[in-house]
Amino acid sequence: MRSTWKGTIAFGLVTIPVKMYTATRDSSISFRNLCPEHLVPLKYLKWCPEGNKEIEYHSIKKGYEAGGKYIVFEQEELDSLKPESTHTIDIDKFVDPHDVPQLAYDSFYYLSPDTGGEKAYALLHEILTLTGKIGIGRVILWNKEHIVGIKSYQRGITLFTLRYTNEIVDINQVLPEELPEASERERELAGTLLEKMSGHLNLSEYEDRYRKAVEELVEKKLKGESITIGKIEEVKKTKDILKALEESIEAR
Repeated sequence: MRSTWKGTIAFGLVTIPVKMYTATRDSSISFRNLCPEHLVPLKYLKWCPEGNKEIEYHSIKKGYEAGGKYIVFEQEELDSLKPESTHTIDIDKFVDPHDVPQLAYDSFYYLSPDTGGEKAYALLHEILTLTGKIGIGRVILWNKEHIVGIKSYQRGITLFTLRYTNEIVDINQVLPEELPEASERERELAGTLLEKMSGHLNLSEYEDRYRKAVEELVEKKLKGESITIGKIEEVKKTKDILKALEESIEAR
């Protein structure tokens, strides 16, 4: 597996050469938009509505909207603003996991020791495992400075990028000012149902049912089999919470 980045973890006077690898992948089904007549993928043009013509890629300007107009930037100006990559993950502090907001987590990567860094890497992994701490720092990745965290994971260490504060939407923006209070009986039944439904998470028990259904449909189409379209049932709204809780508990 090819690494996506090489650099060094630095905390205090300790440095550890590491290689970074992508830890997750997207397996979503993707479709192409086709011409209904020729069944070939459509091309998207860079179209100017003012001049009513296509614009060549090399002629396109970058603009930032401000004050109702666009401020134009030359590519050279933008390139001069890009931070220089130091290839160093500078750890500022070690924090408890609950200090990291859930919505701050972004992308995940594996860190592996590079040549000569095996012993220091193993020591850092052991200390992170024993303390449960997360190392917080910064690094330049792909022309952008990222806040990152490192923590132990199984036999190794993971690195994850974190979103900046202004990238996290305040939940109060989407909630009503007040929410109705549940009755004592509703809380009791909801607790019972939650207890009956409690278990351990095993991700291998789950599969992408939509992807599987699309793949099966593709096979049928390739074989020229007839396709039957089933009716999608609408989810009924819960009108009586107590009744719904009681019936749910009985069904368990």
